[in-house]
Amino acid sequence: MTILMSSNRYMFDVFEVNGHHYMTVTTGGVAQYDITITLTKAEVDSFAEDENKAIALSIDVVTRTAAYEDRLVRPSIDPV
Repeated sequence: MTILMSSNRYMFDVFEVNGHHYMTVTTGGVAQYDITITLTKAEVDSFAEDENKAIALSIDVVTRTAAYEDRLVRPSIDPV
């Protein structure tokens, strides 16, 4: 596992495992939990060019989790 990008402020990690790319985002209020989605190589490359794209995606995953149903990884992966 290689962590490619991490943000403590927005509580996400972008990482690679065996050639596959993922983003894990921490969400919740009193009880916190992780959501992991699959990423394309193009998304990861765009994050390297502009970190704001990763931040925007992490926020969208938290606020519109159902929209990412087809990309959800269960159980979530803790990259740390």
